[in-house]
Amino acid sequence: MTIDTIRLSGGAGKHTTPGGAGLYTALGVRAAGGAARLFAQRPVPMPEILFPYDAALDWTGPEIPLDRLPRLDIAHHGGGKAELVGAFWGAQLELAPTDLPDDLSAIRIAHIAALGPTAKQIEFVQACRIQGVNKISAGTYGRAVYEDGDVVRALMAQVDYFFMNENEARGLFTDPAAVAAAPGQVVFVTLGERGAAAVTENGEQVRTEAERVDECDPTGAGDGFCGGVLAVLVAGGGLDEAAREGVRVAAATIQALGPGNLI
Repeated sequence: MTIDTIRLSGGAGKHTTPGGAGLYTALGVRAAGGAARLFAQRPVPMPEILFPYDAALDWTGPEIPLDRLPRLDIAHHGGGKAELVGAFWGAQLELAPTDLPDDLSAIRIAHIAALGPTAKQIEFVQACRIQGVNKISAGTYGRAVYEDGDVVRALMAQVDYFFMNENEARGLFTDPAAVAAAPGQVVFVTLGERGAAAVTENGEQVRTEAERVDECDPTGAGDGFCGGVLAVLVAGGGLDEAAREGVRVAAATIQALGPGNLI
């Protein structure tokens, strides 16, 4: 969970909203009709901007002082290009697998959002395996791919579902068309206005077209997609249905400032 400063392209101004990959993913699950538990640090006191999200989600995690809540400054440049221009990570790097509940066997799919260093994601994946999670998914981000690609590949090798965008796919595989999945794994690649692809272990790519909508704020679109996909997979739906729902949730996400449409 973060508080984000969003600088929109085209002179659309600077705005403050709740953010964080975990928040957008959990809200994406909820928007797709699924049930999600958000495990993230909880600020005390809870700021008013987070009241609706605290009420809407089953949000658990260790308490932190409000002034230790991470804050990100994100600039959008249009055409799907974004830049992290400033960050205060606060207590985020202190979140540890030992903070997790002892028994996670009731969790159908645990999604490990980017937590800073990719090695920390791997620690959480391994802890979730030990504590009985059925399936595990994870996502990545551009800077990790281009600065620490081997560790991102190690993370990818340990999960059942992996999510990346087209730029990240290019960094890991040179060509997004060459994305490969391990046996029993599905890799999802978001393609912006061209939709998304689900890649299976036999190399098959299930393509889904994007919805045509007016974009307000592209922040969190990939995470919303992830949440929509996971909700359908937990409910027993197929890859085509899951990808369609992910695209629908992503389209809803970008039509409003911040994660408001998902709540």
